[in-house]
Amino acid sequence: MDMKIKLLIVILWAASVIPAHTQEVYLLYDKSIPQAVYAADILKGTLAGAGYSLLDQRTGYDYLISIDTDSLSLDNEAYSIIPEREITTVYGGDEEHRRDAIAHLESALDYWDNVIEITRPVYRDMPLTHYNAGSHERNDENLFHWETIRHEAANDIEIARKTQADSGQ
Repeated sequence: MDMKIKLLIVILWAASVIPAHTQEVYLLYDKSIPQAVYAADILKGTLAGAGYSLLDQRTGYDYLISIDTDSLSLDNEAYSIIPEREITTVYGGDEEHRRDAIAHLESALDYWDNVIEITRPVYRDMPLTHYNAGSHERNDENLFHWETIRHEAANDIEIARKTQADSGQ
């Protein structure tokens, strides 16, 4: 299962264990760890959307959610949730496997290029309503072929590389 999907599941679970009324939540995480920043950003949106008040300081909270990594006891892409009264700790995947993830993304882009090479002579660009910002009407200005969104797949690799560079690895 993709790490982002796992992380989203964990975040939604963490949001669901807190009663839904105006309570104050503090998110504790290391802003130098890109995965923790990513998780916190998603969790902030989820909590705010559920009516929680997010605190900027670690005082006066009803609930504290701690987000961290644990590369000693957790396997690659594993996570652990530890609820203890008003404090929920979420430990997530192993930072040292990020290089492997980048290599997998690069390999996937090679396969993507193979799909483009095979399908370009055979398939024309086609209207695809998934890319019409919620509209299900045909839009001949917004056509799909794997080649037209290759840059998005390549950008995922750049994001992963930047994350790796930002963490100093």
